[in-house]
Amino acid sequence: MIARCADCPWACETGSRDSAISALWDHRERAHDEQQPPMQLSSTTFREQALAAIRTLAETGRPFAIAEAHDLVTIEPVNPRTAWPAVTREAARLGFIEWAGSYADSPLATTKGSAVKLWRGRRRAA
Repeated sequence: MIARCADCPWACETGSRDSAISALWDHRERAHDEQQPPMQLSSTTFREQALAAIRTLAETGRPFAIAEAHDLVTIEPVNPRTAWPAVTREAARLGFIEWAGSYADSPLATTKGSAVKLWRGRRRAA
């Protein structure tokens, strides 16, 4: 297998696809000052990342739109239109969040500023 850089004439013959990918990233880091994207662990799922992101936002103590969690998640859900609401319901059911009682314009460009619920972290009994 031969790894080739799309931005320069560099090429390297390797024994496998994995070693070609590794060699190409090593080259791109050295020659083009690029950082390798974070590796996704096979055991991490969209649901786990999304719940962790929502919990992180809940711990800030301020009201937030679920759309703010999108930037904290690196795994793209198969169907974002159903996956995010499902994770939001689960986070509420688990007691991470509750509705703050108000709405705001969505921060997502794709929703054209439609109204979305604001959430806040739930206060736990001491």
